[in-house]
Amino acid sequence: MGATKMGGSHATDDLEKATETQVWLSSSDEKEVEISGEFLYHKRLKNYLLAAADIKLQNRFMDFCESLTNINLPNG
Repeated sequence: MGATKMGGSHATDDLEKATETQVWLSSSDEKEVEISGEFLYHKRLKNYLLAAADIKLQNRFMDFCESLTNINLPNG
């Protein structure tokens, strides 16, 4: 298990497994891959900050980013 240059010693994930879940989700016929709107890590459901799914909060954050950068992002 190696660290990345960007994360240093705090990025201890196995880079060989980095794409394993994405490949599994896109190519498997298993019933477990028929999910949406969840966070998976190494093929397992993981908890995440529920605020990340809050559309109003996301829009407020994007508005804030636009105000800092003066770059208008498309709505979507």
